[in-house]
Amino acid sequence: IARNTYNPFSLPAVLAYRIFSLTSEPDAWWLGQFVGYLMRPNETVKQLLSEAEKRIDFSTPVVGVHVRRTDKIREAEYHSLEEYMVQVELWFRKYEMSHSPVRRKIYLASCEPEVLRECHEKYPHYTIYDNMNSAKSAIDTRHRGTEESQLGIIEDIHLLTLTDFVVCTLSSNVCRRIYELMHFKHGDASGMVHSIDVPWQNIYRRSIMYEAVVEDLAMNIRKGDQFHFIRYEKTGNG
Repeated sequence: IARNTYNPFSLPAVLAYRIFSLTSEPDAWWLGQFVGYLMRPNETVKQLLSEAEKRIDFSTPVVGVHVRRTDKIREAEYHSLEEYMVQVELWFRKYEMSHSPVRRKIYLASCEPEVLRECHEKYPHYTIYDNMNSAKSAIDTRHRGTEESQLGIIEDIHLLTLTDFVVCTLSSNVCRRIYELMHFKHGDASGMVHSIDVPWQNIYRRSIMYEAVVEDLAMNIRKGDQFHFIRYEKTGNG
Protein backbone atom coordinates (compact mmCIF):
# COMPACT_ATOMS: atom_id res chain seq x y z
CA ILE A 1 0.00 0.00 0.00
CA ALA A 2 1.43 3.37 -0.98
CA ARG A 3 2.48 5.44 2.03
CA ASN A 4 0.79 8.77 2.58
CA THR A 5 1.02 11.45 5.26
CA TYR A 6 -1.57 9.78 7.48
CA ASN A 7 -0.33 6.18 7.49
CA PRO A 8 1.28 5.18 10.81
CA PHE A 9 4.99 4.45 10.78
CA SER A 10 6.22 0.86 10.86
CA LEU A 11 7.02 -0.72 14.19
CA PRO A 12 10.53 0.61 15.04
CA ALA A 13 13.26 -2.00 14.91
CA VAL A 14 14.77 -0.62 18.13
CA LEU A 15 11.51 -1.46 19.98
CA ALA A 16 10.64 -4.65 18.14
CA TYR A 17 12.24 -7.18 20.51
CA ARG A 18 10.56 -5.66 23.59
CA ILE A 19 7.17 -5.49 21.87
CA PHE A 20 7.47 -9.07 20.56
CA SER A 21 8.03 -10.25 24.14
CA LEU A 22 4.95 -8.33 25.31
CA THR A 23 2.29 -9.54 22.89
CA SER A 24 1.62 -12.08 20.19
CA GLU A 25 0.06 -9.28 18.08
CA PRO A 26 2.83 -6.65 17.88
CA ASP A 27 1.19 -4.83 14.96
CA ALA A 28 -2.10 -4.53 16.87
CA TRP A 29 -0.24 -3.24 19.94
CA TRP A 30 1.68 -0.69 17.87
CA LEU A 31 -1.40 0.63 16.05
CA GLY A 32 -3.21 0.64 19.39
CA GLN A 33 -0.78 3.27 20.69
CA PHE A 34 -1.80 5.59 17.83
CA VAL A 35 -5.50 4.85 18.21
CA GLY A 36 -5.37 5.33 21.98
CA TYR A 37 -3.63 8.68 21.58
CA LEU A 38 -5.96 9.93 18.85
CA MET A 39 -9.10 8.88 20.75
CA ARG A 40 -8.20 10.44 24.10
CA PRO A 41 -11.33 12.33 25.18
CA ASN A 42 -11.63 16.03 25.95
CA GLU A 43 -13.27 17.11 29.22
CA THR A 44 -16.80 17.12 27.74
CA VAL A 45 -16.50 13.63 26.27
CA LYS A 46 -14.70 12.35 29.37
CA GLN A 47 -17.69 13.38 31.48
CA LEU A 48 -20.10 11.69 29.06
CA LEU A 49 -18.10 8.45 29.19
CA SER A 50 -17.85 8.60 32.96
CA GLU A 51 -21.64 8.84 33.23
CA ALA A 52 -22.04 5.95 30.77
CA GLU A 53 -19.72 3.73 32.86
CA LYS A 54 -21.95 4.22 35.91
CA ARG A 55 -24.83 2.48 34.11
CA ILE A 56 -22.91 -0.81 33.99
CA ASP A 57 -22.01 -3.08 36.89
CA PHE A 58 -18.39 -4.01 36.23
CA SER A 59 -17.96 -5.67 39.65
CA THR A 60 -18.28 -9.07 37.95
CA PRO A 61 -17.37 -10.05 34.38
CA VAL A 62 -19.10 -8.38 31.44
CA VAL A 63 -18.70 -9.63 27.87
CA GLY A 64 -18.94 -7.11 25.05
CA VAL A 65 -20.79 -7.89 21.83
CA HIS A 66 -20.67 -5.74 18.70
CA VAL A 67 -23.02 -6.73 15.85
CA ARG A 68 -22.37 -4.86 12.60
CA ARG A 69 -25.33 -4.79 10.21
CA THR A 70 -27.07 -2.20 7.94
CA ASP A 71 -24.72 -1.31 5.03
CA LYS A 72 -22.12 -3.88 6.15
CA ILE A 73 -24.21 -6.86 5.05
CA ARG A 74 -23.58 -5.85 1.42
CA GLU A 75 -19.84 -6.38 1.79
CA ALA A 76 -19.44 -9.06 4.46
CA GLU A 77 -21.13 -12.35 5.30
CA TYR A 78 -24.22 -12.15 7.51
CA HIS A 79 -23.90 -13.68 10.98
CA SER A 80 -26.87 -14.37 13.22
CA LEU A 81 -27.08 -13.13 16.79
CA GLU A 82 -26.95 -16.77 17.94
CA GLU A 83 -23.43 -17.12 16.50
CA TYR A 84 -22.23 -14.30 18.75
CA MET A 85 -24.04 -15.56 21.82
CA VAL A 86 -22.58 -19.06 21.50
CA GLN A 87 -19.13 -17.53 21.94
CA VAL A 88 -20.36 -15.42 24.85
CA GLU A 89 -21.68 -18.48 26.68
CA LEU A 90 -18.47 -20.41 26.00
CA TRP A 91 -16.44 -17.60 27.56
CA PHE A 92 -18.58 -17.59 30.71
CA ARG A 93 -18.36 -21.39 31.02
CA LYS A 94 -14.58 -21.26 30.67
CA TYR A 95 -14.43 -18.47 33.26
CA GLU A 96 -16.49 -20.53 35.72
CA MET A 97 -14.03 -23.42 35.46
CA SER A 98 -11.71 -21.42 37.70
CA HIS A 99 -14.17 -19.03 39.41
CA SER A 100 -17.49 -19.18 41.20
CA PRO A 101 -20.62 -19.08 38.99
CA VAL A 102 -21.50 -15.56 37.89
CA ARG A 103 -24.50 -13.77 36.46
CA ARG A 104 -24.35 -13.50 32.66
CA LYS A 105 -23.87 -9.86 31.71
CA ILE A 106 -23.16 -8.36 28.29
CA TYR A 107 -22.77 -4.91 26.79
CA LEU A 108 -24.40 -5.06 23.36
CA ALA A 109 -23.68 -2.50 20.64
CA SER A 110 -25.04 -2.46 17.10
CA CYS A 111 -25.93 -0.13 14.25
CA GLU A 112 -29.27 -1.97 14.01
CA PRO A 113 -31.84 -1.34 16.81
CA GLU A 114 -33.63 -4.59 15.97
CA VAL A 115 -30.56 -6.54 17.11
CA LEU A 116 -30.92 -5.05 20.60
CA ARG A 117 -34.62 -5.91 20.75
CA GLU A 118 -33.94 -9.44 19.46
CA CYS A 119 -31.31 -10.05 22.13
CA HIS A 120 -33.58 -8.93 24.97
CA GLU A 121 -36.32 -11.26 23.69
CA LYS A 122 -34.15 -14.33 23.09
CA TYR A 123 -31.85 -14.08 26.12
CA PRO A 124 -33.98 -12.96 29.08
CA HIS A 125 -31.66 -14.77 31.50
CA TYR A 126 -28.85 -12.37 30.55
CA THR A 127 -28.39 -8.90 31.99
CA ILE A 128 -28.08 -6.84 28.82
CA TYR A 129 -26.66 -3.32 28.80
CA ASP A 130 -27.03 -1.37 25.57
CA ASN A 131 -27.49 2.08 24.06
CA MET A 132 -30.63 2.19 21.93
CA ASN A 133 -30.10 5.86 21.09
CA SER A 134 -26.70 5.05 19.61
CA ALA A 135 -28.17 2.22 17.52
CA LYS A 136 -30.99 4.44 16.25
CA SER A 137 -28.59 7.21 15.27
CA ALA A 138 -26.42 4.77 13.31
CA ILE A 139 -29.11 2.92 11.35
CA ASP A 140 -29.30 5.67 8.72
CA THR A 141 -25.83 6.07 7.20
CA ARG A 142 -26.66 9.66 6.22
CA HIS A 143 -26.81 10.63 9.90
CA ARG A 144 -23.58 9.00 11.06
CA GLY A 145 -21.71 12.27 10.75
CA THR A 146 -23.93 14.04 13.28
CA GLU A 147 -22.65 14.87 16.75
CA GLU A 148 -25.18 12.52 18.36
CA SER A 149 -24.11 9.59 16.20
CA GLN A 150 -20.40 10.27 16.64
CA LEU A 151 -20.71 10.47 20.42
CA GLY A 152 -22.79 7.29 20.35
CA ILE A 153 -20.13 5.24 18.59
CA ILE A 154 -17.39 6.71 20.82
CA GLU A 155 -19.39 5.64 23.87
CA ASP A 156 -19.99 2.15 22.46
CA ILE A 157 -16.31 1.64 21.66
CA HIS A 158 -15.23 2.93 25.06
CA LEU A 159 -17.60 0.67 26.99
CA LEU A 160 -16.74 -2.37 24.88
CA THR A 161 -13.03 -1.89 25.63
CA LEU A 162 -13.85 -1.96 29.35
CA THR A 163 -15.39 -5.42 29.15
CA ASP A 164 -13.51 -8.65 29.91
CA PHE A 165 -13.97 -10.17 26.47
CA VAL A 166 -15.46 -8.99 23.17
CA VAL A 167 -17.24 -10.95 20.42
CA CYS A 168 -17.44 -9.12 17.11
CA THR A 169 -16.42 -9.31 13.44
CA LEU A 170 -12.92 -8.10 12.62
CA SER A 171 -14.02 -7.30 9.09
CA SER A 172 -15.59 -4.25 10.78
CA ASN A 173 -13.56 -1.10 11.41
CA VAL A 174 -15.30 -0.73 14.77
CA CYS A 175 -14.21 -4.19 15.91
CA ARG A 176 -10.64 -3.55 14.73
CA ARG A 177 -10.48 -0.30 16.71
CA ILE A 178 -11.75 -2.13 19.79
CA TYR A 179 -9.07 -4.82 19.40
CA GLU A 180 -6.32 -2.22 18.98
CA LEU A 181 -7.57 -0.14 21.92
CA MET A 182 -7.66 -3.20 24.15
CA HIS A 183 -3.96 -3.69 23.38
CA PHE A 184 -3.43 -0.05 24.31
CA LYS A 185 -5.19 -0.59 27.65
CA HIS A 186 -4.03 -4.11 28.57
CA GLY A 187 -0.68 -4.58 26.83
CA ASP A 188 -1.56 -7.98 25.39
CA ALA A 189 -5.21 -8.36 24.37
CA SER A 190 -4.68 -11.13 21.82
CA GLY A 191 -6.97 -13.44 23.79
CA MET A 192 -9.61 -10.86 24.68
CA VAL A 193 -11.45 -10.66 21.35
CA HIS A 194 -13.15 -13.39 19.33
CA SER A 195 -13.92 -12.63 15.71
CA ILE A 196 -16.90 -14.34 14.12
CA ASP A 197 -15.39 -13.87 10.65
CA VAL A 198 -11.81 -12.87 9.75
CA PRO A 199 -8.75 -12.54 12.02
CA TRP A 200 -7.26 -9.12 12.77
CA GLN A 201 -4.93 -7.88 10.07
CA ASN A 202 -2.80 -4.79 9.73
CA ILE A 203 -4.22 -2.99 6.68
CA TYR A 204 -0.84 -1.26 6.19
CA ARG A 205 1.02 -4.54 5.84
CA ARG A 206 0.54 -6.44 2.58
CA SER A 207 1.82 -9.71 3.97
CA ILE A 208 3.35 -11.26 7.07
CA MET A 209 5.76 -14.10 7.66
CA TYR A 210 5.26 -16.69 10.40
CA GLU A 211 7.72 -19.31 11.63
CA ALA A 212 6.64 -22.63 13.15
CA VAL A 213 7.93 -23.01 16.72
CA VAL A 214 6.85 -26.66 17.03
CA GLU A 215 6.43 -29.42 14.50
CA ASP A 216 3.14 -30.97 13.40
CA LEU A 217 3.91 -34.10 11.40
CA ALA A 218 0.22 -34.64 10.55
CA MET A 219 0.29 -31.28 8.74
CA ASN A 220 3.81 -31.88 7.41
CA ILE A 221 5.01 -28.86 9.38
CA ARG A 222 8.47 -28.84 10.92
CA LYS A 223 9.94 -26.48 13.46
CA GLY A 224 11.50 -23.55 11.62
CA ASP A 225 9.20 -23.78 8.58
CA GLN A 226 8.13 -20.36 7.37
CA PHE A 227 4.65 -19.38 6.16
CA HIS A 228 3.93 -16.36 4.05
CA PHE A 229 0.39 -14.99 4.49
CA ILE A 230 -1.10 -12.45 2.10
CA ARG A 231 -3.32 -9.76 3.60
CA TYR A 232 -7.11 -10.19 3.42
CA GLU A 233 -8.14 -7.82 0.63
CA LYS A 234 -11.88 -7.33 1.19
CA THR A 235 -12.65 -3.63 1.47
CA GLY A 236 -15.37 -1.83 3.33
CA ASN A 237 -16.27 1.07 5.58
CA GLY A 238 -17.40 -0.23 8.87
